[in-house]
Parts: sequence; C-alpha cells; structure tokens
Amino acid sequence: MKAALRAGDFSRAGVTIYDPDARVIGPTGLVTSTPLPGNQIPKARMNASSTAVQDLVPLPNFGAAGA
Repeated sequence: MKAALRAGDFSRAGVTIYDPDARVIGPTGLVTSTPLPGNQIPKARMNASSTAVQDLVPLPNFGAAGA
C-alpha cells in the first residue's frame, strides 16, 4: 500500500482526496470541493522535485505484509 500512496493512489487509504484547484466559495462563504477521480492524484499534478526526493527513500522492507 505504501508504494500505491507514493504513486498518488489513495483509493484504499480510507480518506477522500479533494482537488485543490476545484474549490468554490459560495455567496455565503461555504467552500465546496470536488474529490479527485478514483481518489488518485494524477502523475502530471505531482511535484517533480518531491517525487525525485521520494524516490531516494526506499520503501520499508520489514514487518508483516500490510503492517
């Protein structure tokens, strides 16, 4: 699952990821947001610098599967 999260796939994380570019502030000040499709961050919208640094850190390789 950690590899999926690093790739922007939050579909099994139990949280909803909202699109920060799709926020709308209504006339009463209420903010509405649109969830990202499939709860996944598109590769094109991931920061290249952050992705490069993330790739330098290995995934955990100990413990039980799914721990």
